[in-house]
Amino acid sequence: MSLDVDGAAVLKAIVESPTVFKGLDRDLSDFAHRMVVKQLKAKGANVSVLRAVRGAIGDDAFRHVVDGLTDGGKSILAKVDKHNPELDTAKPDWMRAHLVTLANGTSEPTAKPSAKTKAVDKKQAAPKPRKQPPKRAISAKAFEAAWDGKNRDE
Repeated sequence: MSLDVDGAAVLKAIVESPTVFKGLDRDLSDFAHRMVVKQLKAKGANVSVLRAVRGAIGDDAFRHVVDGLTDGGKSILAKVDKHNPELDTAKPDWMRAHLVTLANGTSEPTAKPSAKTKAVDKKQAAPKPRKQPPKRAISAKAFEAAWDGKNRDE
């Protein structure tokens, strides 16, 4: 029965012995990218996790990881800055730049809007014009006639 391998120790050995493990550079880069993205998307990820990851891997490596995000980082931003109103319409380049500024600490996540703010926004919105009910045939002039008791068909 085999025991589990210490993944960190094996990865450390691979990195420290590049001549033995020739040709694994691309695989190591892909693996590192996947692991960083997985950590950023992990349950409970927030701005402090984002900043800790950036601090651990360095600014240049973090920028390379963010540049490689296929969705522009929308799934990460949805966790880290979920109250930002621009996320729905933002382009991937803006999302990548916003992730970097959040990680650098040059910007902060958008605060959750209060209930008062939402109520004020609804009041400030232009009122919807009311639709006029359709005119019914029963209300036409022909239906207002009354019978005078005389049969005019004869």
